[in-house]
Amino acid sequence: MTVWLARASRPPEFSTRIAGAINGHADVKGRPLAIYADLYAQDSTMGVCRSLHLAIAERAGLDHFIYTGTIIGGTRKFCHDNLGHTYTRAEIATMDNLSWHGKSAPPLTSCGGYNCRHHWQAMDPEWLDDPDPEEIQAALAQRNQPPAPEIPEVGEGDQS
Repeated sequence: MTVWLARASRPPEFSTRIAGAINGHADVKGRPLAIYADLYAQDSTMGVCRSLHLAIAERAGLDHFIYTGTIIGGTRKFCHDNLGHTYTRAEIATMDNLSWHGKSAPPLTSCGGYNCRHHWQAMDPEWLDDPDPEEIQAALAQRNQPPAPEIPEVGEGDQS
Protein backbone atom coordinates (compact mmCIF):
# COMPACT_ATOMS: atom_id res chain seq x y z
CA MET A 1 0.00 0.00 0.00
CA THR A 2 2.88 2.38 0.73
CA VAL A 3 4.17 1.89 -2.82
CA TRP A 4 0.72 2.71 -4.18
CA LEU A 5 0.57 5.84 -2.02
CA ALA A 6 3.92 6.97 -3.38
CA ARG A 7 2.83 6.32 -6.98
CA ALA A 8 -0.58 7.98 -6.65
CA SER A 9 -0.45 11.51 -7.99
CA ARG A 10 -3.65 12.51 -6.18
CA PRO A 11 -6.09 10.89 -3.72
CA PRO A 12 -8.73 9.84 -6.32
CA GLU A 13 -6.06 7.79 -8.12
CA PHE A 14 -5.11 6.22 -4.79
CA SER A 15 -8.76 5.30 -4.19
CA THR A 16 -8.95 3.74 -7.66
CA ARG A 17 -5.81 1.68 -6.99
CA ILE A 18 -7.22 0.44 -3.68
CA ALA A 19 -10.59 -0.38 -5.26
CA GLY A 20 -8.79 -2.41 -7.94
CA ALA A 21 -6.82 -4.36 -5.36
CA ILE A 22 -9.85 -5.36 -3.29
CA ASN A 23 -12.32 -5.82 -6.14
CA GLY A 24 -14.11 -9.16 -5.94
CA HIS A 25 -13.96 -9.42 -2.14
CA ALA A 26 -16.91 -8.76 0.20
CA ASP A 27 -17.46 -7.62 3.78
CA VAL A 28 -19.42 -9.67 6.35
CA LYS A 29 -22.71 -8.24 5.02
CA GLY A 30 -21.83 -9.26 1.46
CA ARG A 31 -21.12 -5.74 0.23
CA PRO A 32 -18.14 -5.34 -2.12
CA LEU A 33 -15.01 -4.13 -0.31
CA ALA A 34 -14.44 -1.67 -3.16
CA ILE A 35 -17.04 0.62 -1.53
CA TYR A 36 -14.47 1.22 1.21
CA ALA A 37 -11.71 2.39 -1.17
CA ASP A 38 -12.14 6.10 -0.37
CA LEU A 39 -12.15 5.34 3.35
CA TYR A 40 -8.97 3.26 3.09
CA ALA A 41 -7.30 5.97 1.00
CA GLN A 42 -8.30 8.69 3.49
CA ASP A 43 -7.25 6.72 6.56
CA SER A 44 -3.94 5.60 5.02
CA THR A 45 -3.03 9.10 3.89
CA MET A 46 -4.04 10.69 7.20
CA GLY A 47 -2.17 7.98 9.15
CA VAL A 48 1.05 8.68 7.25
CA CYS A 49 0.63 12.43 7.70
CA ARG A 50 -0.12 12.11 11.42
CA SER A 51 2.84 9.78 12.00
CA LEU A 52 5.15 12.16 10.17
CA HIS A 53 3.81 15.11 12.16
CA LEU A 54 4.36 13.24 15.45
CA ALA A 55 7.94 12.37 14.46
CA ILE A 56 8.68 16.00 13.56
CA ALA A 57 7.14 17.18 16.84
CA GLU A 58 9.28 14.74 18.80
CA ARG A 59 12.41 15.86 16.97
CA ALA A 60 11.49 19.48 17.74
CA GLY A 61 11.02 18.65 21.43
CA LEU A 62 7.30 19.43 21.42
CA ASP A 63 5.23 17.28 23.76
CA HIS A 64 1.93 19.20 23.81
CA PHE A 65 -0.78 18.94 21.18
CA ILE A 66 -3.97 20.88 20.56
CA TYR A 67 -6.85 19.02 18.90
CA THR A 68 -7.80 20.94 15.78
CA GLY A 69 -10.34 20.75 12.98
CA THR A 70 -13.92 21.66 12.23
CA ILE A 71 -17.31 20.39 13.27
CA ILE A 72 -19.69 18.91 10.71
CA GLY A 73 -22.95 17.02 11.03
CA GLY A 74 -21.20 13.68 11.48
CA THR A 75 -18.54 14.83 13.96
CA ARG A 76 -18.03 12.22 16.66
CA LYS A 77 -18.57 13.17 20.29
CA PHE A 78 -14.90 12.36 21.02
CA CYS A 79 -13.79 14.90 18.41
CA HIS A 80 -16.34 17.53 19.42
CA ASP A 81 -15.42 17.27 23.10
CA ASN A 82 -11.66 17.51 22.46
CA LEU A 83 -11.57 20.31 19.88
CA GLY A 84 -9.48 23.19 21.18
CA HIS A 85 -8.13 21.25 24.15
CA THR A 86 -4.42 20.82 24.73
CA TYR A 87 -2.91 17.56 26.00
CA THR A 88 0.53 16.04 26.43
CA ARG A 89 1.55 13.03 24.36
CA ALA A 90 1.19 10.86 27.49
CA GLU A 91 -2.34 12.18 28.17
CA ILE A 92 -3.37 11.40 24.59
CA ALA A 93 -1.93 7.89 24.95
CA THR A 94 -4.23 7.25 27.95
CA MET A 95 -7.24 8.04 25.72
CA ASP A 96 -6.63 4.68 24.09
CA ASN A 97 -8.37 3.18 27.14
CA LEU A 98 -11.60 5.00 26.17
CA SER A 99 -14.25 3.59 23.87
CA TRP A 100 -16.33 5.48 21.32
CA HIS A 101 -18.20 4.81 18.09
CA GLY A 102 -15.78 4.82 15.16
CA LYS A 103 -12.58 4.25 17.12
CA SER A 104 -10.15 2.41 14.86
CA ALA A 105 -6.70 2.70 16.46
CA PRO A 106 -4.91 4.68 19.19
CA PRO A 107 -6.10 8.31 19.07
CA LEU A 108 -2.55 9.64 18.78
CA THR A 109 -2.42 8.35 15.19
CA SER A 110 -6.09 7.96 14.29
CA CYS A 111 -7.61 10.91 16.21
CA GLY A 112 -11.36 10.20 16.37
CA GLY A 113 -11.22 6.99 14.34
CA TYR A 114 -11.92 5.92 10.80
CA ASN A 115 -12.41 8.73 8.28
CA CYS A 116 -11.49 11.38 10.88
CA ARG A 117 -10.37 14.73 9.50
CA HIS A 118 -9.01 16.16 12.77
CA HIS A 119 -5.39 16.63 13.82
CA TRP A 120 -3.21 16.82 16.90
CA GLN A 121 -1.26 20.04 16.21
CA ALA A 122 2.08 20.08 18.04
CA MET A 123 2.60 23.19 20.11
CA ASP A 124 4.32 24.73 23.09
CA PRO A 125 1.90 25.91 25.81
CA GLU A 126 3.87 29.14 26.06
CA TRP A 127 2.71 30.00 22.52
CA LEU A 128 -0.83 30.55 23.78
CA ASP A 129 -2.21 32.79 26.48
CA ASP A 130 -4.17 30.26 28.54
CA PRO A 131 -6.29 28.75 25.77
CA ASP A 132 -9.90 28.48 26.86
CA PRO A 133 -11.65 25.49 25.24
CA GLU A 134 -15.05 27.07 25.97
CA GLU A 135 -14.00 30.15 23.99
CA ILE A 136 -12.89 27.96 21.10
CA GLN A 137 -16.20 26.06 21.18
CA ALA A 138 -18.11 29.38 21.21
CA ALA A 139 -16.09 30.61 18.21
CA LEU A 140 -16.96 27.42 16.31
CA ALA A 141 -20.62 27.90 17.19
CA GLN A 142 -20.51 31.47 15.85
CA ARG A 143 -19.34 30.06 12.52
CA ASN A 144 -22.66 28.17 12.39
CA GLN A 145 -21.04 24.80 12.95
CA PRO A 146 -23.62 22.21 14.03
CA PRO A 147 -23.27 20.68 17.50
CA ALA A 148 -21.96 17.14 17.78
CA PRO A 149 -24.76 14.61 17.50
CA GLU A 150 -25.38 12.14 20.27
CA ILE A 151 -23.87 8.89 19.02
CA PRO A 152 -24.39 5.70 21.03
CA GLU A 153 -21.32 4.06 22.48
CA VAL A 154 -20.07 0.81 20.99
CA GLY A 155 -22.41 -1.99 21.96
CA GLU A 156 -25.50 0.22 22.11
CA GLY A 157 -27.99 -0.05 19.26
CA ASP A 158 -27.32 -1.05 15.66
CA GLN A 159 -23.69 -0.75 14.57
CA SER A 160 -24.29 -1.16 10.83
